[in-house]
Amino acid sequence: MSGGVYIEFKSPKTHGASAANTKYITREPATGADPRALYLHNLEHIQGEDYQETRNNIISFAEARLDEEQARSRNNPRESRTHYRAILSFDRSEDSEKAKELAKDWLQKNFKDARAVVAVHQDKVHHTHCHVWVDSRDVNDRKLQINNRQFKNLDKSWATIYSKEYGDHYLKQHLEKKQETKKFKQEYRLAKEEGRATPAAPIREKQNKIQNRKAQERANYGFIKQSGTRDNQLTTSIRPVVDARRKQDFERAANADDRASREARKAVREAKNLHNRLGEVRGGGERANREFSDTVRDVKETRDRFKDLGRNDSRVREEKNEQPSTKRDRRF
Repeated sequence: MSGGVYIEFKSPKTHGASAANTKYITREPATGADPRALYLHNLEHIQGEDYQETRNNIISFAEARLDEEQARSRNNPRESRTHYRAILSFDRSEDSEKAKELAKDWLQKNFKDARAVVAVHQDKVHHTHCHVWVDSRDVNDRKLQINNRQFKNLDKSWATIYSKEYGDHYLKQHLEKKQETKKFKQEYRLAKEEGRATPAAPIREKQNKIQNRKAQERANYGFIKQSGTRDNQLTTSIRPVVDARRKQDFERAANADDRASREARKAVREAKNLHNRLGEVRGGGERANREFSDTVRDVKETRDRFKDLGRNDSRVREEKNEQPSTKRDRRF
């Protein structure tokens, strides 16, 4: 397909992928930490004061929704659909604000009541593109249901929005290529049934995207990541460069491990000191309780002795038939 109307839409069920996806699409190197690169669809209440706070709120919301959705799952929680994701691609570099507005129009048309996040990426190789995270439930707490017809029209709606902005020929090209793909699938299925050689698939933006990714990885890392193999394919000329970078990575990892060990030992020492102080406080409290109990016991014994003295005094008076004299009648 033409780059301007290329769209990728997925509904992953991987455990923990929802929060991980929001971390990935909102990372600062991709968005430039530009607040204009983020759009919150029906999630205005998690808007922060700056980019970092908004990003943290988005990730926290996705993590909370992940836990909630898996808790509500009747079957396997790890297979519960927690979100959808999409990529809206441009065939040019576009201002983040304008790209965000086009993505907003696409959400309003297809997921009006959904809760979603748009992150605009400015990539030198792939041009401007928008990553879209869509929660599996809408604002009314209803599970999103995307039927086959709606799914097939998601790309057409993006092509329509794109063509209104950049030219009607984008929609025309998109529909032509979509019809070409449909015809190819029919011929491919018929060839398989008849045992004939299958026709070649039409070249699409996805193939160009893979080539661009390989070129970018070669430029950034000096190697191409090979799917389905354990080792990366390295060329002899750039192997020393890659080995040097790996050595730096190992050194940074070792330093980080040393720092973590020091922090852990420091935390253990602080915990022991706190435990000792708590023991001293607890011992002092126990001594205070014992002293208080001893004092209460002494008071009770003194009171009982006074009561005994009073009873003895009364018994002596009764035996002598004497009344207690007053101060005025006393003789010396």
